[in-house]
Amino acid sequence: MDSSLSIQVLSILILLTAAGWAFYFFYFKKQEKTAAQSKPYLSALKFMAENDNRRAVEKFKEAVREDSDNIDAYLKLGDILRKEGMLKNAARIHRDLSLRTGLNEEDKLKIWYSMGLDYWHLKNLEAAETYFKKLIEQKKYVLRVAPYLVKIYETGDRYKEAAKIIESTALVKDEKYQDRLVFLKVLEGLLEQEKGEGKNARILYKEALKKRPDCVSAVFCIGESYLTEERVEEALNIWSEFCYAYPQKAKVLFPSLEKTYFEKGNFNKIQELYETILKKDSQNVPACKALSAILRKKGDFDTALSLINSCQNGNEKPLAGEIVSILFEKGRYKEAAAKAIAVAEEETGRFTQIFKCNSCGYTSEKLFIKCPQCGTVDEHI
Repeated sequence: MDSSLSIQVLSILILLTAAGWAFYFFYFKKQEKTAAQSKPYLSALKFMAENDNRRAVEKFKEAVREDSDNIDAYLKLGDILRKEGMLKNAARIHRDLSLRTGLNEEDKLKIWYSMGLDYWHLKNLEAAETYFKKLIEQKKYVLRVAPYLVKIYETGDRYKEAAKIIESTALVKDEKYQDRLVFLKVLEGLLEQEKGEGKNARILYKEALKKRPDCVSAVFCIGESYLTEERVEEALNIWSEFCYAYPQKAKVLFPSLEKTYFEKGNFNKIQELYETILKKDSQNVPACKALSAILRKKGDFDTALSLINSCQNGNEKPLAGEIVSILFEKGRYKEAAAKAIAVAEEETGRFTQIFKCNSCGYTSEKLFIKCPQCGTVDEHI
């Protein structure tokens, strides 16, 4: 073999050997190091899955001490601290993480989502909105962040923006959010009403009714709007028509109807309305109680008692208070006592309806759409 050729072959062999060793040291050794360092991280994931947050935090801290480039470990550490109520610590970890250079796009998105949640729980809604909007604009994590944005906009009376989020995402397919769109229209209307724009307010209320004809809140607000303009007959007409169409929800309107008819000096009309409702729905307890109260005021106790008995349908409890009141006013004191005066005291306020927020438990005797305590938008009836 030619000596020059032998030297070339030998040189190639030496280069290949050197490259092999370099590959080993820079790849396999690095992999060994990563594998070794991943043990705390894997342990942390295990503890996290077991809801052992205390030990998960310890292992995530160990993992990031050994490998400061483990972005996921930092993220999850912050997320666990947030769940444990250490909100400021969580926000600081995620904020510091967001300032790093060289982050890939997926890591940025994850950090934005975590920061949005941190600020949401810190009640810094402006900051939370910033990060949730970034994700919406990138069309990432949309179904996760959209409900938060809706709530943020509702809290700030930004009802059009809340509706836009619902309509532009898959939330619009959710029946709960379809109802939410109806209530947002009513809330928009209330803002217009507060500005003295009754006509604009009624347009919005009627748009809500087109979406959901049985929305008693919208009908109530239309009537109230008419009353502010002294258009009493129009208020009474729309309320009465709703009662005939949706007797099960009519009770919400009874106090307003009674008050308005009384002020007009035309109280017989409310009696006719209750009688018409009961012809259509004979077991309508609120209408039965309301009509019975009118009959009692007229001294027609026997008719009132007969009405109550026909409406009980085997369930005396909802009407027990009315029975006690009738018996007591008739002078049948022993029977009234037997029916329990305590129940009567609880029930005599026949229009004392309690509207309750299912989210936070807030209660009110006044109809509300947005909970004054937690901001939840719904028809709380």
